[in-house]
Amino acid sequence: MRFLVMSLAALIATEAHAEGFAVHDLSTVAGDASAALGAGFTHKAEPGRVTLFCVDCKGGPMIDIKIGR
Repeated sequence: MRFLVMSLAALIATEAHAEGFAVHDLSTVAGDASAALGAGFTHKAEPGRVTLFCVDCKGGPMIDIKIGR
């Protein structure tokens, strides 16, 4: 019983807080993300969304990143 009380006290004392993403405006990192994927990739950026695509690449790959609630 004493172990249970101590375990509950330890769990209550330690709370976790999430601060969210480091970047809230994805348009600021769109150029870097496009360059990291390689030649041919272009991007379309908005504050909450980035779309990276390569028209000339085989299969036409596309990456869509969106943050929000």
